[in-house]
Amino acid sequence: MKLADSRLGVLIFAATVLVAGASAWALVFGRDHHHGQWQTQLRAVQPLSAAERDRVEALAKSICATCHGAALTGGVGPSLTGIGNRRSLARIERILVQGKGKNKSVSMPSGLVSEADAALLARWLATR
Repeated sequence: MKLADSRLGVLIFAATVLVAGASAWALVFGRDHHHGQWQTQLRAVQPLSAAERDRVEALAKSICATCHGAALTGGVGPSLTGIGNRRSLARIERILVQGKGKNKSVSMPSGLVSEADAALLARWLATR
């Protein structure tokens, strides 16, 4: 009987550690849609300085608005309003650098902005 109790205790402990680990993973790595599953994200986006905001707004006007519309509410590309609620900061930045939908009729090309500008744009978009 003691062996069974010991095994049950180990099983409960292992399950608790697994659940705690999965919760910590979700908090650290953010909310991102992947294979139909949503994870929660604890996001602390650094506010932009005035110079960074000016740079980002110029980039949005000259690059993003071409496909996403002047107010970024959609055009050829989808609306970016609320994108921070649908994608993690890391995912937004990755899309800005690598592009998205290369096998679709309309896609986001890679290389439109530098990695540094992608990081700024991602921070800005995540709060819109």
